[in-house]
Amino acid sequence: MSPRYVWSNLPANEKPLSPAQWELMLICWRLGPATGTAITKELGRQRRLKPYLRQVAVQLGRIAEKGYIKIDRNPADGRSRIYSPTIPGDRAMREEVRNVINDMLGRQPRYVRIFLEELLKSDTPGVAEIYDEVREARAEHIRSRQARSKK
Repeated sequence: MSPRYVWSNLPANEKPLSPAQWELMLICWRLGPATGTAITKELGRQRRLKPYLRQVAVQLGRIAEKGYIKIDRNPADGRSRIYSPTIPGDRAMREEVRNVINDMLGRQPRYVRIFLEELLKSDTPGVAEIYDEVREARAEHIRSRQARSKK
């Protein structure tokens, strides 16, 4: 079996994120540059509980060590920190999806099919529409490749 997390398109200093770190990164990508307090409040809103700022700050520091965010002093007060994503969310998400396909699904088309079927059955809004868009884009890509090869 291949090793977990092969990050071929990311710099060597970037390592995979834990599920808790992914949750914080999703917030960072959505908010853009933000203070630890803003990130903690958003996390609390999503989870419907009050996380401790110190615990969030520790995780943000670990994420920064992995190269996903940078930490700067807040110019407004000089004391608090601003956390800014350094890697686009789409890029990191593509790598994570590749890892799921490679590791969890074992590159087996039938497992990928089961995964997609279950995803389409989910109640997540917009999944079916996105699936249709991706399917059409894939068909268009194949048609353009075939047209180029005929020339």
